Amino acid sequence: MPVLGHGSTAMSTALQANKELVRRANDGLNAQDPEAFREHHAAELVLHDGGDVIHGVEAALQRERAIWAAFPDLHHTLTDLVAEGDTVAYRFTATGTHEGPFQGIEATGRPVDITGQGLVRVEDGVLAAVWLNYDRLGMLRQLGTVDRPVE
Repeated sequence: MPVLGHGSTAMSTALQANKELVRRANDGLNAQDPEAFREHHAAELVLHDGGDVIHGVEAALQRERAIWAAFPDLHHTLTDLVAEGDTVAYRFTATGTHEGPFQGIEATGRPVDITGQGLVRVEDGVLAAVWLNYDRLGMLRQLGTVDRPVE
């Protein structure tokens, strides 16, 4: 007689491992650790950030370093991790203080608190592709570069 759910334990373990990889990658981002970034991302990483597509772990790391310089206390909190197959989806909150130039905006000294979501594809135990979306307009409003519409 076949055992029901025979493969489900292995699948559940793999899904948990993928979610844990996302948590470790996030910890590395919060520590602003370039070596952890390289460890958790594929050399041929493809990062989709809004309308930008960045190819390669070193190019993505360069982007992260610019963000770390602009927001030296940046901290991401992950919520709602969901895994299926080789994909993990998550929501996050990012907080930090704008203390350096960021995308042409000089330091404002203002805090930001934004929400976003990500989707990653895991391949060979590392993040091979990342899709990010976050509240850019809310961030720009908090930095004082965009006014709220008049009602």
